[in-house]
Amino acid sequence: MLLCSATFNVGQRRWRAHTAFLALLDHIGICMLIAGSHSPVYARACCLRSLGVLWLLMLLTITAKAAGGHGDNIVVHVISFVFGPVVLALLNLQAITAAHAAEALDVRLMYAAGLFYIGGLAPWSIRALEGHVAVWHFCVLMGSACIFALNYRLVAHGGAAAVELQLEQCVGWRS
Repeated sequence: MLLCSATFNVGQRRWRAHTAFLALLDHIGICMLIAGSHSPVYARACCLRSLGVLWLLMLLTITAKAAGGHGDNIVVHVISFVFGPVVLALLNLQAITAAHAAEALDVRLMYAAGLFYIGGLAPWSIRALEGHVAVWHFCVLMGSACIFALNYRLVAHGGAAAVELQLEQCVGWRS
């Protein structure tokens, strides 16, 4: 995401003719960061359908951004960035906390990530606000940092072998 966002921000001045492509590249980076950081949490909790919905929503918003026009609007972004990581995490909170033997800090990290994602959409939607995209990028980075911290805690407490065993039981396959 950092590379995509840096290219977007630096490239706007140099490649004005390619602003739409740079915005799409930036958007792809954001979507991959959000979906990618949530994937281990959902997979380990056996919430594979929700993980599929999250990736589908990220692909939907990328497609909407690529198509431009009326599809690239605040409604699509709210559905993708609020329903995707936030609502799905809340719906699966019990499964996630049970699968990870989550502590209070882990749950707080999930809530904080959701608040950052939601909080970043408000300034992003105000196009007249100078730096509205930068505020959104900051909020996405902070929300994803919370999820990465959660991932680190889960792996550090259980170890890689425990994660692999949990996935094998969830999916029903052996590596």
